[in-house]
Amino acid sequence: MTNWKISPTSIDYWDGEADYVIFFDENGDADMSNIIKRFHSLKYNDDNNFFGLTAVIFKIDDYQVALSDFLSLKKKYWKNGMCDYKGESKRVCFHSREIRRKAGAFDTSVIDYESFIEDLSCSMINLNCHIATSFINKYKLFDNYGEQSQYPYSLASEYLLERIIFNTKNSDKVTLIFESRGKREDQLVLNDIVTILRRGTYYCSSKLMSRFTGVYFNKKWTDDNQKTYTGLEIADLCAYPIFKYCKDKTKNRAFNVLEKKILGYPDYIGKGIKLVQK
Repeated sequence: MTNWKISPTSIDYWDGEADYVIFFDENGDADMSNIIKRFHSLKYNDDNNFFGLTAVIFKIDDYQVALSDFLSLKKKYWKNGMCDYKGESKRVCFHSREIRRKAGAFDTSVIDYESFIEDLSCSMINLNCHIATSFINKYKLFDNYGEQSQYPYSLASEYLLERIIFNTKNSDKVTLIFESRGKREDQLVLNDIVTILRRGTYYCSSKLMSRFTGVYFNKKWTDDNQKTYTGLEIADLCAYPIFKYCKDKTKNRAFNVLEKKILGYPDYIGKGIKLVQK
């Protein structure tokens, strides 16, 4: 058993074994405690009813092109692609929430924001990748299955791993990369993923799951803050617009940029977007 199956491990490069690299980002909260409180007439928060997990699927060569393009974009708007973050010079990190709020590096006093959004949209359009999302209404899940409800993160992961298997060749090897949230949180996710890979799912045997050659956890920045993990930034930029669409049924500008990349487009519901809400 290799180390990545035992404890959360980061990865800085690929040794040539993988044909695909998949980056993940989540929205909402996978915790079910607020839903249980709701069913017992205790205080709850409707904003916590939903959980979404998004996977951005790259062939290795296509990801290398994305790396170059996004670095060029950063260097266009920030000197050497660097910006001051609370007194520390760091590589600019494309974070959806900060971009939407025009905060930090994306403040209108720092960059020409409208021009940047135009260029960022072009970079996203030019990405050669596919996207898959699993969106879970936790209230409906608990309403149907009660205490037997599957943990939302595990349920979402199963669906996305199946989508990846179905949309790559039997000979392809695949590396999975999640954003590191902390040792405990990463260990829980790793345990879920390794369990799925070991036992397989209803639709995918453990033999098929053996095509996943590694599960890793990286922060958005390298330890020296001089570089970012671009794939995680791209997953972040993809995840929120799709989560918002699943939740509100609204297609904003960012969603329209991504829509054709969703697996199964134009009939992506049940394919590239799995809605667990009944």
